[in-house]
Amino acid sequence: MDADGDSPSSLHSFTGPQVPQGEGTSIARAFLDGNHTLISIMARINPSPDWFVGVDSFQLCVEGNWVDTVTVELDPLDGGTDNGFTFTAANWPTQPQGIAYRITSRYPAHPAGSFYYPNLPRLPPIATLTFTKGDFWEKGWEKLSNTLGTCFSLLCFWSLWLRSMMTFV
Repeated sequence: MDADGDSPSSLHSFTGPQVPQGEGTSIARAFLDGNHTLISIMARINPSPDWFVGVDSFQLCVEGNWVDTVTVELDPLDGGTDNGFTFTAANWPTQPQGIAYRITSRYPAHPAGSFYYPNLPRLPPIATLTFTKGDFWEKGWEKLSNTLGTCFSLLCFWSLWLRSMMTFV
């Protein structure tokens, strides 16, 4: 992900406000147009070894029409850079670095793991993202407007069962 928005494939980069602790919401806005209909968002889970939530290349234009609203439930993901099993685990770098993977109720299968609940068929969602199409043209956004463009309001709900922070990057 290009945090500066300098990539030719990026139309707009944004940072949203964090949820200070526990349960809460964060709202951010992003502009998309007919040539840029995908959105990628990630939010780190803090404290954690290298865990995060997010979506990659999520399509907001279906069959030539912008979706009005869609909600996505997010599971925790492991970045593959640290071997810690708990939120406050000591720094234990993965050598060599692994690949990012979805954390489930049964994987990684370590009894000390913060997400290890082998009797659950699935973890409850750790967060939800709601994308809502809207007309949020404010000062500075007008220059992005064109006949194919639209603006989305992103509402993120951070679940109470995981007391952490999140930041859009």
